[in-house]
Amino acid sequence: ASAMAVWRQKEANGGRREPSIAERALTAFYLPDNWRGLWSTKQGDGEVSCLHGIRVVSIVWILLAHLFILYQAMPAINYPDLVEAMGKVSFQVVTGAFFAVDTFFLLSGFLLVFVTLKHVARTGNSRINVPLAVLHRWIRMSVVYAFFIGVWEFVAPHVSNGPLWPIFTGPLHRTFNPILVPAAEGSPSACQQYWWANLLYINNFVPSERPLAFGCMPWTWYLANDFQFFVIGILLMAIYCGYSKRIARVVMGTMLVACWVVTGTRNILKGWQVGFFALLEDDEFYIKPWTRIAPYLLGMMGALLVSEHQEQLRRWLLRLRRFGRVGLHVLLASAMLFLIFVQYSAHKIPSTPWTPVQTFFYNTFSRSVWGLGVLWVVFCCATGMTPNVNRLLSLSLYRPFARLTYTLYLVHLPVIAALLYSAKNLIFLTYANTVVSFPAVIVLGFAVACVLYLLVEAPSLHLNKLIMDNTYMRKASLKGKEEQQRGDETMDEESCHPPTASKEATEASVSSQSPYDSVDLMEVRV
Repeated sequence: ASAMAVWRQKEANGGRREPSIAERALTAFYLPDNWRGLWSTKQGDGEVSCLHGIRVVSIVWILLAHLFILYQAMPAINYPDLVEAMGKVSFQVVTGAFFAVDTFFLLSGFLLVFVTLKHVARTGNSRINVPLAVLHRWIRMSVVYAFFIGVWEFVAPHVSNGPLWPIFTGPLHRTFNPILVPAAEGSPSACQQYWWANLLYINNFVPSERPLAFGCMPWTWYLANDFQFFVIGILLMAIYCGYSKRIARVVMGTMLVACWVVTGTRNILKGWQVGFFALLEDDEFYIKPWTRIAPYLLGMMGALLVSEHQEQLRRWLLRLRRFGRVGLHVLLASAMLFLIFVQYSAHKIPSTPWTPVQTFFYNTFSRSVWGLGVLWVVFCCATGMTPNVNRLLSLSLYRPFARLTYTLYLVHLPVIAALLYSAKNLIFLTYANTVVSFPAVIVLGFAVACVLYLLVEAPSLHLNKLIMDNTYMRKASLKGKEEQQRGDETMDEESCHPPTASKEATEASVSSQSPYDSVDLMEVRV
């Protein structure tokens, strides 16, 4: 059908006939075009290309952490050895991967502001259609999301077999958390009960008791937070661009301080601890938006600096002596490494208890400090202060894999689980096993994500763009008719010819007015 649609479109163009909407829709499923689009390395004007490398490194880091988590959920001959391994200094690189989630939040906020300001500057239209932007975002995220919920519920249990496979098809598939919540045999799965919460992006609140233990595809709590932050962010940008920059800045700063105050207060009241095991005790610290929004807001603030004050920022950095710039590099890099490895004392056996003051400051500000470190890397790359780092993170090789980060995030845990629970006997947990398994998980995860992208995500993106473009064309057509009618009235009154516009000029005007024709408000989706 797609090949026929391409032929029909070429025939239509040769015959000087515009292809129909149906014909253009069918071309969205044309695999060669989707494949070329996936592997395209074309760079856009004014693009902050280092973000591609940061995205790929971050998603691979998350794969490493989740691989160890699922190893821990497996029946093993030497399970105590894994618990003991978490107390080693080197293992903190694995547990520190949870900061990669904050990296993605920061990049999402950064891209939202960067792309929105770019659109406003290009079109000269400072009014942002918030409902349409939110609808666009929902469609972009939800098509492939809904498809994979169906795959997880109806296909995943049948992809393998073996003595350990009943663990996958039983409690793991029902709750994805057999250690904490062993579901009763024959009980409905979480996705049968709560799939609607995922598609409404409230699955970080539903079910009300322990979403990470009882929710549908609980690792997708990130998507709920990201969508909620997008709604907040696009509202702030509507205020910033259309009403008052000062009010928008004040609201951003107030929300950042409120995040710190709420997180610190809840930390005192609920006695949160530090480390991986603390995440298993209370979902609020890990998945609720009021504890996670700080990096997103920092990303938005950083994008405002880069977009509107890039030259001033560059001149400020140049005025710093070389020693000052190196000092800032060392300071922020040391802070990020400290956040990762300081957890060693909480993970080792026996662990060293943290004081309430230490726990308060770490849990309240660690994610913000991490976000500032990542933001500093983006600043230095965007302003040319670290050309070697920028070249490394901007390699064209990263671009195709960066496009797959959303689908990879959806599929990676099922891929890891299917790989591990297909084993024919109990495993012996060692670092060597992980070293061997990790590259296999990366390759297999990206391969499955590539298939999902080509068959589902890319067509949905093309169809979404077609719908949005068609919507703007209809609006422009109505606007043109109104202008022509007013022109006819003016002609009748003044006996002069009304102004006319060619079809090409009208289409160009429509294209320049649509914020969804060539920019992507969903650049960072994981």
